[in-house]
Amino acid sequence: MQIRKRRVFYISGFDPRGVAAYHRLFSEESRQHAQRFGVPLEVGPRKREGPLSTTWSARLPTADGTVETIFEFPHWDDIARRHWHAGWRRLYLIAFRTYFLRVAACDLLARVYRISKWNFLTGIAPAVVLFLLPPLALLAAWGGHALGGRIAPESAWIPPALATSGFFAIIALAWWLERFFSLGWLLRTYGFVIDWSLGRVPQLEERTERFAERIATYIEGSDDDEIIVVGHSVGANVAAVVLAGILARKPDLLHGRQVALLTLGGSIPLQALLPWSEAFRGQLAALATHPDLLWVDVTARQDVASFAEHNPLTASGVTVDGQPARMPLVVPGGFRERLAPENYERASWDVFRMHFQYLMASEREWPNDYLSVTTDGTPFRERFTEKQG
Repeated sequence: MQIRKRRVFYISGFDPRGVAAYHRLFSEESRQHAQRFGVPLEVGPRKREGPLSTTWSARLPTADGTVETIFEFPHWDDIARRHWHAGWRRLYLIAFRTYFLRVAACDLLARVYRISKWNFLTGIAPAVVLFLLPPLALLAAWGGHALGGRIAPESAWIPPALATSGFFAIIALAWWLERFFSLGWLLRTYGFVIDWSLGRVPQLEERTERFAERIATYIEGSDDDEIIVVGHSVGANVAAVVLAGILARKPDLLHGRQVALLTLGGSIPLQALLPWSEAFRGQLAALATHPDLLWVDVTARQDVASFAEHNPLTASGVTVDGQPARMPLVVPGGFRERLAPENYERASWDVFRMHFQYLMASEREWPNDYLSVTTDGTPFRERFTEKQG
C-alpha cells in the first residue's frame, strides 16, 4: 500500500520563533532533500486556518501516484514568547529558582546522572557559567592585580591592567560558552518545563485541551491514509499530553485508523522524573499501552539536549504492571551516518544545530529521516515495524 493522503500535526518545542521559522526551515530543507536525492518534492505556502493553527502542503509525484501531505502547525509559540525571559538578570532569576529552589529539592540532577552523564553535564552547564565563572572572574582580577604588583611594583598601571584583563577574559569565556552551547536556551527550557509540571503555566494546559479537541475532531472526520502527530523537543511532552487527553476521553478513536506518534529529540524524562509529575507519568503509560497507537521515539547521541537513545519511559521509571512499557519504539537518529564527514565534524559541536538536525535534510541516504517519513509514500507503520524487524 502506498500513502496517497496524509496529515501531519507538527508540535514545536519551547521556541518563541513561531510558524514562519518552521515553514521556512521545512521549505529550505525540502529543496535540499529534493536536489540530493532526485525527488520532485514541492512545498506550498503557509495558510492560517484559525487562531490556533497554520497549514502548508507538501506534494510528491511518484510512479504510483501523487502523495499529498498537509502539515498543520498548532500554535503555542505565543505562550513560549511570554515565558522567554530576556536579559542576564532574568536568567539569573530563572537559574536560582530552577537549581536551588526546585532541582535541589527533588534530587533531579542525581537522577539524571544515573541515566546519562552527558545529560547531567548539559543540565549543570548553565549553572556553572552563571554561578561559578563570575566569582572566578573576580578571582582572576585579584590574581592579576597581585601578579602585577609583584612583577612591576613601581608601576601604577600594570596591576589594574592585569586585573582588568583577567576579569574580562573569564567574562568573555562565559559569554562565549553561553552562545556556543546555547546555554540560555537550555536554561529557559529547564525552567519552563519545571513551571509547567508544577501547574504554573495554565495557558499551556488550556491550549493542550484545545489541541486535543482539534485533533480528535479531525481524526473522526478524516479520510487520510494516515495521520502522524509529531512532537519535537519539549513538543514531544506536549504531543504526549495531547494524545493522552484524546484517548482518555475517546479510547476507541484510533481503532481502524492509522494514527501514529513520532517524537524527535525529546526530553520527556526531564519532566517525568520530577516527583510531582505523577499525572504525566500516568499519561505516558496510557500511551505506551494503547493497542492502536504506534509511538516511535527518535533521538541521536550527538544531541545532548535530548535523552539520547534512551527509552523515555524506562528512563523515567514508568512501568506497566511492573514490566517495561511496550512503547515507544526507540530509533537512533543516525546523525553521523546522515551527514558528510567533513560537515559532521563541524556541526556536531553546534548544540542548537544538532537539536534541529532531526528536521533537516540528510546529506547521505538514511531510511528514517523526517522528510522521507512525512512526505513519501511508505506507510509509517510499515516503515517502523516491518523494516525494523
